[in-house]
Amino acid sequence: MDLINNWISCILAGVVLIGLIEVIVPEGEIKKFVFLITGVILSIIISTPIIKLFASDFSLDEIFDIDIPEESFYYIDTLRAAVDRQNEILEEVFSKNVVDKFNGMYKDMQIEECKILFSHDENGKIIEVKEVAVKTHGKVQDMALLKKRVADICEVDNEKVKVG
Repeated sequence: MDLINNWISCILAGVVLIGLIEVIVPEGEIKKFVFLITGVILSIIISTPIIKLFASDFSLDEIFDIDIPEESFYYIDTLRAAVDRQNEILEEVFSKNVVDKFNGMYKDMQIEECKILFSHDENGKIIEVKEVAVKTHGKVQDMALLKKRVADICEVDNEKVKVG
């Protein structure tokens, strides 16, 4: 917070000083030159925090005095655990729906179990279906057809379907 206060104080002092200089300087060509120089100086004063922002040793903690309380980490961990559990439930529900849909659509071959695995980003958001693991009731005559049918239902490539 001190950095922001100092920055605002510098801007105010610069504006007052520049105002005094422009009042003292007589009209004419020199005044235009003084306006140019004082404008550049004021621009430098205003842009100083932006320049510091791009410096390698800059930290937002210096400006805002951010102090994250310990209990915040508990809430963050709890939220992550809830997102992970929600994703597990989504995988289970989606897997069950694939089994039900497949067995309802294709009477010539049935699947016993399906496990859908999703890939997630760092926040837990589902990005895509990573793998579809299918377990059949018995020997399947046409494995390629089974993979194609499961891939069509899950809307994935055939390579992501694993039959075991």
